[in-house]
Amino acid sequence: MTATEGGAAVIHSSIPRPDAVVVNGSAVEQASFGRDGSEVLTTDGDGTAKIWGLPSDHLILTLASVGAAVIDTAALSPDGSEVVTGGHDGSVEVWDATSGRELLSPSGHSGIVNSAAFSANGREVVTAGTDGTVRIWDAMPREARTICENRVSNRCPRANCSSTSPAMPPADGARAQ
Repeated sequence: MTATEGGAAVIHSSIPRPDAVVVNGSAVEQASFGRDGSEVLTTDGDGTAKIWGLPSDHLILTLASVGAAVIDTAALSPDGSEVVTGGHDGSVEVWDATSGRELLSPSGHSGIVNSAAFSANGREVVTAGTDGTVRIWDAMPREARTICENRVSNRCPRANCSSTSPAMPPADGARAQ
């Protein structure tokens, strides 16, 4: 899959079929498949995240940050039921992927959130930002609780966690007990 400045996400397939093009009104910044390949999640130049259905290329849902924040990054949960977004203002939001309802809005980043992802089991969210931090959030239960915060520097690419979360071991590689 490739994203273009012309406002399209082009899906390339090894399966013999014509390429599908998801047309959008603005530049596509980021694009990724959903779990079963029937949906594509995009972040767009208009500051929103969108879920598109395949193969018909229909718009399923548009997510716009509750504040005035531009959405810079987005990821679907492993089961496809939720979306996490990161914003230009440091915001992080977890959304219901069917209704678009905001489920969680943890705070902590002081700069642009340029990467966000769910853990394999969907219970945690990891975010990274231009403030030099990587944060792991507890997404279940619906509590905006920071499990771990790493400050990343040029000298040390992996700082020690401020907790004993098994999700991210200390820099020396030892597992937390």
